[in-house]
Amino acid sequence: MPVQDGLNKSVLDMLVAMEFSAFRQRWAAGIEIEYDDNGKPRSPFKAGVESIWLSENPQARFGDFEASQLDQFLKVKDSFRVDMASVTGTPLHYFMQSQTRNTASGEALRKAETRFIAKVRDRQESFGQIWADAMQFALTIEGKGNGVQLITDWEDPSPMSDKEFLENILLKKQ
Repeated sequence: MPVQDGLNKSVLDMLVAMEFSAFRQRWAAGIEIEYDDNGKPRSPFKAGVESIWLSENPQARFGDFEASQLDQFLKVKDSFRVDMASVTGTPLHYFMQSQTRNTASGEALRKAETRFIAKVRDRQESFGQIWADAMQFALTIEGKGNGVQLITDWEDPSPMSDKEFLENILLKKQ
């Protein structure tokens, strides 16, 4: 959870930075500032695409601040992905599918998924028949589960292609 919380915060920070940097901030120097009756300064210009800032003072200067660089936020987000993959045993390519430049071979992907597949098999074994029992209980509550026997049928988390399946049979036969 701490890794996920960190990722959530970094993404939120990035979204806030994007919101504030989407509208370029402008500045003006060398202009007279007017004050209201309470002594608070009045904004001399209205910022927006429909407004042009002008001044009668020839010494007045105008400019804008640099756009925010959001690359550092993306790097932080990616580092959290690496941390999550490491902590959970989930292959990194599951988290960064669109950013994978070099497509790994099928064998390399299979090796990368070994820890994850073992984790899935462990969960299948530990959950066992629990999901079927829970659904059977739900049907009983609804009055539709009398005499119904549900059985959990787990899929193989790492299915083989037909070619691999046949090669394994031939190897076992030999």
